Amino acid sequence: MPFGINVNISSKELKSLGKWALKGRWTTAVGASLLSLFVVNIPPILLNFILGPDKWGNVVDAYTLLINGPMQLGLTMIFLNIFRKKAANPMEIFYGFEFLLKAVVLYIWMSLLIGLQTMCFVIPGVIAAIRYSMAFFVLADDPRKRPLMCITESKFLMHGNKMQMFKLILSFFGWYALAVTPMALAMNFFPTDNWLVYQLVILATGVLPCFIEPYVQVTMAAFYEIANGSLRVKRTAPEYQSYDTAQNVEPVETE
Repeated sequence: MPFGINVNISSKELKSLGKWALKGRWTTAVGASLLSLFVVNIPPILLNFILGPDKWGNVVDAYTLLINGPMQLGLTMIFLNIFRKKAANPMEIFYGFEFLLKAVVLYIWMSLLIGLQTMCFVIPGVIAAIRYSMAFFVLADDPRKRPLMCITESKFLMHGNKMQMFKLILSFFGWYALAVTPMALAMNFFPTDNWLVYQLVILATGVLPCFIEPYVQVTMAAFYEIANGSLRVKRTAPEYQSYDTAQNVEPVETE
């Protein structure tokens, strides 16, 4: 299997690709992120509150395990379509359930591989997370592929691109820090006397990252498209500080 194309453009340019793709599509992207947040989190909160964690803790754990993979796949499909300027709507997050087994297996494999390497040391865990960061994009692009094939393809796509991805992730750090600050404050300082109210407050403060996630993931879609050779970034002038995304990208025709 050949290695991916080196992504030799800056994080700023990658993010400009993301912003360009999101023009006029923010409502769809944020709506999908919010819907995913509620689908993943509200049922466990209600089950624990109504039935008690002693009886239904295992059911909640199973629900979380089964829901995360398909939700991530559905979101990735939407963000990839948004970047490709294709039609998309928030309800398409449920398309991931058409490939439930593959999504769950891929999610478990990635969690195990990243978790095991993190147990050795933090840095190998970070490298592993970057190495497998394209796996769900591979599956979203072609759901016929097996989970291990997606993991392998992600490794090849990230060959020579891990530092560029690390820089891209770091460039979003400020946005993420700003978005999760209200949740961190609520978790540490909000009274826990009423369990349900506490959980709902935490959920409400978790809404803010949903406005950042589309920007991050559509930018990641740009990274994926360049790495797999589907998109070429052109340099039309030596002084490309006035970089115009719409004029400086072109799809690569594939058979």
